[in-house]
Amino acid sequence: MLQKAITFKDLDGNDVTEIFYFNVNKAEIAEMEVSKRGGMSQWIKNVSATENAQEVMSTFKQIILMAVGRRSEDGRRFIKNQEIRDDFEQTEAYSQLFMELVTNAQAGAEFIKGIMPKDLAEAIDADANLADELQLPAGESSPVQGEELPIWVRERREPNQNELVGLSQAELLKAFAWREQLQREKREPSQ
Repeated sequence: MLQKAITFKDLDGNDVTEIFYFNVNKAEIAEMEVSKRGGMSQWIKNVSATENAQEVMSTFKQIILMAVGRRSEDGRRFIKNQEIRDDFEQTEAYSQLFMELVTNAQAGAEFIKGIMPKDLAEAIDADANLADELQLPAGESSPVQGEELPIWVRERREPNQNELVGLSQAELLKAFAWREQLQREKREPSQ
């Protein structure tokens, strides 16, 4: 089980830090192994090799929402249902986690290992480096200068969902790098 503190802005613009729990049990992993062509590890490799940004985003969304849940008070159960998934997805915490995972291969690998049962995560470490399997193509850390800048860069704002659809993975990484740069500027205004 992965316990993750996520800091995000609530609807009133206040910073909130909340603890979220993510877990995938052996039965769920077994189901994924048989439901994905070539098994889960091959599915992850195929997604990481694709240039289709929509597929990468869809995969991480599926993994996050499949894993999110709540611990029972007695610590015996990990409760997952549609209400919990909807509740999490409708917060900015989901957005923060999603952006982190689709823009940082190491964070994506650590998340996937963290949600798995400990013995399976150790087997992955012994077998292969999951971060290599999740490696996204290298993107620039800042937007490209020139006339071909996307509209959201020219307007100094974050891209919306419609503007992200159809981008290549490299373009998507640039968009997320721009988003991160904007967030840093908001946190650390220039003197």
